[in-house]
Amino acid sequence: MLIDLFMDRRVPVPCRLMTWEYCTTFDGEPSASKVLEEFLREMPRRVELAGGSLLVKMWPMVSFNATEGRLWRYLVALPSSMNGGLLLDSGARKSERLLPEQISLAALANKFLMEQQNGNSGNCVFWALHSDLLYLLVYFEGRLCHWSEELGYVAMSSGAGDCVRSLVDDRLARFRKFLEQDSLFSRAEHFDVVELQVDSSGFSLEQFRDASRDPFFRGMDLKEAAGDSLFPLGPGRKWPHRGLLHRLPHRRRLQVVAASLALFVFALVFFVASILGMPLDGFGTPAEIPDAIAVELDLPPMEETVEEPQASIKELHAFSLGRVQVGPARNAGRARGGLAPSCVPPSIKLRGIAGEKLAIAEVNGRTETLSLGDSLAASNGAFVISGITRDHLILKCRGKTFEVSSP
Repeated sequence: MLIDLFMDRRVPVPCRLMTWEYCTTFDGEPSASKVLEEFLREMPRRVELAGGSLLVKMWPMVSFNATEGRLWRYLVALPSSMNGGLLLDSGARKSERLLPEQISLAALANKFLMEQQNGNSGNCVFWALHSDLLYLLVYFEGRLCHWSEELGYVAMSSGAGDCVRSLVDDRLARFRKFLEQDSLFSRAEHFDVVELQVDSSGFSLEQFRDASRDPFFRGMDLKEAAGDSLFPLGPGRKWPHRGLLHRLPHRRRLQVVAASLALFVFALVFFVASILGMPLDGFGTPAEIPDAIAVELDLPPMEETVEEPQASIKELHAFSLGRVQVGPARNAGRARGGLAPSCVPPSIKLRGIAGEKLAIAEVNGRTETLSLGDSLAASNGAFVISGITRDHLILKCRGKTFEVSSP
């Protein structure tokens, strides 16, 4: 199904092409039903030869303002009745796109317009003879705006070359007068007349493929409502599921295929991993956030003091509640011994610890974030944070250690 969706097989089909004009008001838009109704009324014989209205296909070529209103010119495809069963066969391959075989003439015309150097602004009349038909293509400012096919011309290879050429020259002379009086083509100062050579064996398949990639013919499909879906689908017909895709350029279609396959593989990997319970680093399982790393600080040199025994349990409990009081007797004893006075820590209330690296505490009524090596100023000494455990904060002052536990 995926291959059938993206493949675009172009198949040449014999049919007749013509130009048909429809007029609306200057600000009007053509209605699909009215356009088809008007064409069936004006061209009943052609529709009958084509095998019915369902086989009539139209694609807008150009629209412009004229004195009578806004004119819309359509390229009309009329497949022969012998091809009717093929075009209406809903069982035909959906990857096949059926196109008129004579669009290879447009590839020759486009090649000429791209290679010309005379600066005629893309205004050319191209003509070709093949199978007793005279093909006339008019390009206005480099855009296809007219296509007609006229019967009654014997191929030059049949031996009547001079006579046929005289007929062609006479027809081209009358066609020039049509260009001079036309509402659109009369705006051009000059049209070059160029002959397109067609092989006696038929239209070139290579040129047909080149033309099928043209921006105009890329939207064509004789077995579906092509172009801008101008006409509603007939009874029993299906909506073309390839309608949007086969209008894309070949390179863009490859990009769509690659993106679709990548998305399918991506979803398949997730599905298999979810069934097997496999972790997907960077996708399925959230990465662990590492603990915050403490900032390394240069500690001030510590003063040499006499190591004192650690505080008693009562003192630690009182310190953790922010109610540590050091009596005057102890201070006096230290003073008589010639030592530094006892450290009086600030009021600290531990609020939380993160990863044994950071501590959040309320110091003297202010909330601070503490890490290893930070200093806390007190009334008679500086406290250094020497350790952070899971539920304790360890302070050190002149060799004396205090622990503050979380409430």
